[in-house]
Amino acid sequence: MSSPPPPPDAAPPGSSSSISNLIDRIARSNNHYETLGVADRDKKNEDNASIDGNALKKAYRKLALQLHPDKCKAEGAEEAFKKVSNAYATLSSAESRAHYDR
Repeated sequence: MSSPPPPPDAAPPGSSSSISNLIDRIARSNNHYETLGVADRDKKNEDNASIDGNALKKAYRKLALQLHPDKCKAEGAEEAFKKVSNAYATLSSAESRAHYDR
Protein backbone atom coordinates (compact mmCIF):
# COMPACT_ATOMS: atom_id res chain seq x y z
CA MET A 1 0.00 0.00 0.00
CA SER A 2 1.25 3.43 -0.81
CA SER A 3 0.78 6.47 1.34
CA PRO A 4 -1.93 8.94 0.40
CA PRO A 5 -0.83 11.89 -1.72
CA PRO A 6 -0.12 15.12 0.12
CA PRO A 7 -2.85 17.76 0.16
CA PRO A 8 -2.72 20.05 -2.88
CA ASP A 9 -1.66 23.02 -0.75
CA ALA A 10 1.23 21.13 0.91
CA ALA A 11 4.69 22.26 -0.13
CA PRO A 12 6.98 19.59 -1.57
CA PRO A 13 9.99 18.71 0.59
CA GLY A 14 12.86 21.08 -0.07
CA SER A 15 10.68 23.86 -1.45
CA SER A 16 11.20 27.36 -0.13
CA SER A 17 7.87 27.19 1.70
CA SER A 18 8.77 23.99 3.54
CA ILE A 19 12.23 25.37 4.37
CA SER A 20 10.76 28.57 5.79
CA ASN A 21 8.29 26.49 7.85
CA LEU A 22 11.21 24.42 9.14
CA ILE A 23 13.19 27.54 10.03
CA ASP A 24 10.17 28.97 11.86
CA ARG A 25 9.63 25.70 13.78
CA ILE A 26 13.27 25.65 14.88
CA ALA A 27 13.17 29.32 15.90
CA ARG A 28 10.09 28.66 18.07
CA SER A 29 11.44 25.48 19.67
CA ASN A 30 11.77 25.59 23.44
CA ASN A 31 14.31 22.84 23.99
CA HIS A 32 16.97 20.88 22.15
CA TYR A 33 14.71 17.89 21.55
CA GLU A 34 12.13 20.07 19.80
CA THR A 35 14.88 21.79 17.83
CA LEU A 36 15.93 18.44 16.38
CA GLY A 37 12.33 17.39 15.91
CA VAL A 38 12.54 14.28 18.09
CA ALA A 39 10.44 15.51 21.04
CA ASP A 40 7.03 14.12 21.78
CA ARG A 41 4.98 17.25 22.39
CA ASP A 42 2.66 15.40 24.77
CA LYS A 43 5.46 14.36 27.11
CA LYS A 44 7.58 16.33 29.51
CA ASN A 45 11.28 16.93 28.82
CA GLU A 46 12.44 14.17 31.20
CA ASP A 47 10.61 11.57 29.08
CA ASN A 48 12.80 12.55 26.12
CA ALA A 49 15.83 11.04 27.86
CA SER A 50 14.83 7.68 26.38
CA ILE A 51 15.47 8.89 22.81
CA ASP A 52 18.51 7.00 21.53
CA GLY A 53 21.64 8.47 19.98
CA ASN A 54 20.86 7.07 16.54
CA ALA A 55 17.56 8.96 16.36
CA LEU A 56 19.35 12.15 17.39
CA LYS A 57 22.08 11.65 14.80
CA LYS A 58 19.59 10.88 12.03
CA ALA A 59 17.51 13.97 12.86
CA TYR A 60 20.62 16.16 13.04
CA ARG A 61 22.02 14.98 9.72
CA LYS A 62 18.71 15.51 7.95
CA LEU A 63 18.36 19.05 9.29
CA ALA A 64 22.02 19.90 8.73
CA LEU A 65 21.77 18.93 5.06
CA GLN A 66 18.67 21.07 4.60
CA LEU A 67 19.90 24.12 6.50
CA HIS A 68 23.65 24.21 5.79
CA PRO A 69 24.62 27.78 4.82
CA ASP A 70 26.37 26.56 1.65
CA LYS A 71 23.13 24.94 0.45
CA CYS A 72 20.34 27.06 1.91
CA LYS A 73 20.26 30.82 1.43
CA ALA A 74 16.83 31.35 3.01
CA GLU A 75 16.51 34.07 5.60
CA GLY A 76 17.13 32.67 9.08
CA ALA A 77 18.68 29.43 7.80
CA GLU A 78 22.13 30.17 9.22
CA GLU A 79 20.72 30.85 12.70
CA ALA A 80 18.57 27.72 12.50
CA PHE A 81 21.63 25.69 11.43
CA LYS A 82 23.58 27.01 14.44
CA LYS A 83 20.69 26.18 16.78
CA VAL A 84 20.44 22.64 15.36
CA SER A 85 24.21 22.16 15.65
CA ASN A 86 24.22 23.38 19.25
CA ALA A 87 21.31 21.10 20.15
CA TYR A 88 23.06 18.07 18.66
CA ALA A 89 26.38 18.93 20.32
CA THR A 90 24.63 19.07 23.68
CA LEU A 91 22.54 15.92 23.27
CA SER A 92 25.15 13.74 21.55
CA SER A 93 27.46 13.68 24.57
CA ALA A 94 26.16 11.48 27.38
CA GLU A 95 27.57 13.78 30.05
CA SER A 96 26.23 17.05 28.62
CA ARG A 97 22.89 15.38 27.81
CA ALA A 98 22.51 14.21 31.41
CA HIS A 99 23.31 17.72 32.62
CA TYR A 100 20.81 19.22 30.13
CA ASP A 101 18.05 16.77 31.13
CA ARG A 102 18.26 17.77 34.81
